[in-house]
Amino acid sequence: MPDFGRLCPWLLAVYFTNDDYFVLEQSIFPPYDSWPDLTDLISHTNGTGGLEVYFVNEIQGLPCGLCAASGGGIAIERNAPLNTMAHEIGHACGLRDIYTDYGGTNVGSALVREAWEPQDWSGGIGPEFYNRTLSQEILIRRLLMHGTVLASMATLDIPTGEVSGVKRNENGTNYVIGLTKVGFDNNGYPMNRTPKSN
Repeated sequence: MPDFGRLCPWLLAVYFTNDDYFVLEQSIFPPYDSWPDLTDLISHTNGTGGLEVYFVNEIQGLPCGLCAASGGGIAIERNAPLNTMAHEIGHACGLRDIYTDYGGTNVGSALVREAWEPQDWSGGIGPEFYNRTLSQEILIRRLLMHGTVLASMATLDIPTGEVSGVKRNENGTNYVIGLTKVGFDNNGYPMNRTPKSN
């Protein structure tokens, strides 16, 4: 097993014994996609100088990992797929979810093009990071920040910059197609490579 303390000195696993936090429940009141249990959990430890990671038995509902807003830490479900922790660390570093299809909006099956991954496009003069015969849908499913866990697809890629796909609009009220912050350098907004909780 890798020595995570040496590889990621900013990563802190937090130990707690309060049974109330072993299962995180989604809010039954608006906004429905909020997690009051997570907010309560992460309020017990702060100012540690690293990214706080909380391992729980269950996160009820769809996700198997959660990243608290504004640098509060991340929670990972006990039986989550291995790349869940990497995905949530991506959120802690400032990256966003990207989807192929969400809320009635989808990217379709068109082939990749420069406008959809401008910082990773070679113009056909190899080497190409993404093959021009690849569909945008398949490209998105390969990304670490793909917002849906699919057992049959390895979601590992972190591109150089933004990629076009389905994302939440700026108000967080619905989903639109557009360039999404999923890479190391996102039009002058580079990812934070040393995240920490407040």
